[in-house]
Amino acid sequence: MSPAERLTGRSNRTPRALLAGTIGAVTLLGLLVVESGHYPGLQADEAWAGLTALSIQEQGLTSPHGMNDYTAPVLPWILANSFNVASPGIVVMRITTAVLASLGLFFVLFGLVREADVRAGVLFFSLFASSLLWTWYGRVAFEVIGLQDLLLGVVIATTLGFAATGSLPFLAVAACLYATAIGIVSHLIFVTVPASLATAALMLALARGSDEKSDRLLGFALVNLAMSGVFVAAKLAVGQELFMGYRRVILAAFFCLPLAFAVFHRFAAPGLERVLSRAASHLSGRRQAIAALWMLVGIGLVY
Repeated sequence: MSPAERLTGRSNRTPRALLAGTIGAVTLLGLLVVESGHYPGLQADEAWAGLTALSIQEQGLTSPHGMNDYTAPVLPWILANSFNVASPGIVVMRITTAVLASLGLFFVLFGLVREADVRAGVLFFSLFASSLLWTWYGRVAFEVIGLQDLLLGVVIATTLGFAATGSLPFLAVAACLYATAIGIVSHLIFVTVPASLATAALMLALARGSDEKSDRLLGFALVNLAMSGVFVAAKLAVGQELFMGYRRVILAAFFCLPLAFAVFHRFAAPGLERVLSRAASHLSGRRQAIAALWMLVGIGLVY
């Protein structure tokens, strides 16, 4: 199939992708908000998020950390803005995180249907509907469920486009980098997403050999992983005293760094792809062994 045919097919699938994403998101949102004020009972992390949101309303951000050093009050900040619109309470908190999770599902279904076909979207939605992680625990206003579902949805949708077309538009690259950065700052566990993406891209490149599309995806995955390393180091290094002393500078750096890496990728991508292509050709005789090794690394990351 020629590039023009791929683009045409993609364009023809866009309305169906929008419809599939909307149906899935509305279905999930309806499931999560019904009786959200009564079931399940208040969870400890929810209570902390709500109290922190109220504190942010009164004092603003006073710490770079959440309940511990590997989290941050990103979700409470979102909840604080929700409390500015509606009266603070468990229902508002759960509706807010339900909207975030539903948007995440929208992006995943949109990406699957647009880049693959409707059957891929139906299969994912069927698997999703059988998962209590979404359909039950998703009712809890918890950052790992609501906020990170949205961020993961953005990462999946953008990388599906990269893998299907071989094209990396600047806005899509920036969206993926920002989603990754916010996810890591919110909860350090999100670093497994860029690490897994880099592992998958490397395995794909080793399996295909010197392939322009694979080299391009791997180049982006490595830039994303490098940015993630910077955010992990910064998250562990910045304490409350440093944050309060240089809060504006730190927040400005947070918003500028993903954009800086997106610009770097735009200009460095051709050279990076040439280096990766030459490396792949040198490893052509050992691709299977290296791919098996990285598969074990990927399994380790999952667990």
